[in-house]
Formats: sequence, structure tokens, C-alpha cells
Amino acid sequence: MTTSERSPKGPTLVDCPSPNEIADKLLSVGNKRSEAYRRGLVDVLAFRLNGTRIRCPYQPGTPEFDAYFAGNDRGHFQWRLMVDSEWKPN
Repeated sequence: MTTSERSPKGPTLVDCPSPNEIADKLLSVGNKRSEAYRRGLVDVLAFRLNGTRIRCPYQPGTPEFDAYFAGNDRGHFQWRLMVDSEWKPN
């Protein structure tokens, strides 16, 4: 699945893979990450690519909440790399 949608604030990434495909590629190397981390990463990429609102499904103070927001941070970091053409998801 690809998208040519505009980010809410940013340039267009034409023919970009889906957030799930990007996350799969990113998380295929390195340390294993939790499902909460992955979900946080995917949610940010979905926001950046499609404007999908981010809603944390975890309760504050839980390990899942912390992992989710660590994934959010990674998603924003990866987005900046993609926009700056320092990392290609294809």
C-alpha cells in the first residue's frame, strides 16, 4: 500500500509505503521491541503520512504507556530522516 497524501505539516512523500510496512522494515534489525513500542511508532507515521489522530491506548504510569511514547519518539525521528532524504523506506 502506498500513499501520496500530504502530511499535516510537511512535504509529500510520493509512493511511500504504509506506516506498518515502514515499521516492519525499521524493526526487522536491532533489539526486539514491544507491541506497545511498535504501535507508538506506527501511530506517529500514520499521523505524518495520513493525518490520522494519535490516541494512546495505554494508562499513564504503565510500562506500555512508556513504551508507546518511546515508539512515538522513534516515529518522529524516522519521519525527519525520511523528509530530509537520509533514510528511504523503499
